Amino acid sequence: MKKSNRYVAHFDMLGMTSAIQRNTDEAWGALSDLRQSEKNVVNRYRIKLPNSDTFVDNRAYYKRFSDTIILFTLDDQIEDLYAILFKSALLFCESLKKCVPLRGGIAYGEFFINFDLDMFLGKALIDAHDLGETAQWLGVVIDDAIYQKRNLIPDHQNQPFVVKWDLPIKSDKEIKKGNTLVL
Repeated sequence: MKKSNRYVAHFDMLGMTSAIQRNTDEAWGALSDLRQSEKNVVNRYRIKLPNSDTFVDNRAYYKRFSDTIILFTLDDQIEDLYAILFKSALLFCESLKKCVPLRGGIAYGEFFINFDLDMFLGKALIDAHDLGETAQWLGVVIDDAIYQKRNLIPDHQNQPFVVKWDLPIKSDKEIKKGNTLVL
C-alpha cells in the first residue's frame, strides 16, 4: 500500500437516526434530497481556480453510504485543496437548499484508496469524521494543516475562503486539530 497524503472531507446528515425511527418515508425522502444535492454539485458546477483558466472540479471525488458522504482528492496540490473546499461548500449549500442539514469536517493526512475493491482508510478520514462530530453546530470544520495552507488558496471574489471562528463543541468531546470554519 503506497503512503499518500490527501485531503478528505466527511459529511453526515443530522437527525437521520431520529428520522428513521419516526418515519422511514421521511428518512428516505431526506436521503433522496441529499443524493440530489450531491448530483447538483457534480453536474451543475464547474470549479475554476481563481485568477486562472484551470478547472479543478475533477480533482475531488465522492463516495456515499446511507447519509454519509466522503470527498477525497488523489493528490495534495493546491488545486486539490481548492477543489475539496469548494465542493464541500457547494454540497453544504445545496443540501441546505433542500432542508437537509449536514455537519462535516475536512482534514489532511494519510488516506489510502483502492478503487477496484472500493476500499478506503486512513488517519485523514478519522480526523475529518472527528472534526465534524465534535462540532455542536451545522457547518464545516477544517483541521489546522488546512488552515495553515489558507494563504496558498487564491481569494475567491476578493473574499477569504476560510474564516477563523471559535467553534462550539460537544461537552464530552475535544478538538485535537483546531477550530476553524469553512464557508
